[in-house]
Amino acid sequence: MGRAKMTNSLEFQRFEEAESQEWRSRWPSFSPAELACKHCNRLIVNPEALDLLQRARARYGNKIRIASAYRCPEHPIEAAKPDGPGPHSRGTAFDAYPVAPGGEPRFAWIKACLFVGFWGFGMGAEKLHFDHDELLGQRAWFYGK
Repeated sequence: MGRAKMTNSLEFQRFEEAESQEWRSRWPSFSPAELACKHCNRLIVNPEALDLLQRARARYGNKIRIASAYRCPEHPIEAAKPDGPGPHSRGTAFDAYPVAPGGEPRFAWIKACLFVGFWGFGMGAEKLHFDHDELLGQRAWFYGK
């Protein structure tokens, strides 16, 4: 699959600035508050990546919980990365997991995310990472304990 040039990211100094009817109609499953940086409340989101997340959620058909989305470069996790901030700092990554426990919902969520076109996939003990970052392309890894 070729890499398409991603659209410009949307940037908000505080997540409350993103609340709008347009947001709710385009991304009804996700609020700006749950996607904002937990360190500073700023929000940067790539619309193309969030469109993929919305389509994956619709395809999955059940609830998911967002553990982490945008993280500012000063966020402790991003600041500690030896190669510098990653796709979370560009608004192209999401850590999420199905609300329902067990392997079957988790596998269904993985299938939905890969089907809609996410490029990066990380599997943690509790969370699943998906991103659509043109700088990193297609890859997969395990993380955490």
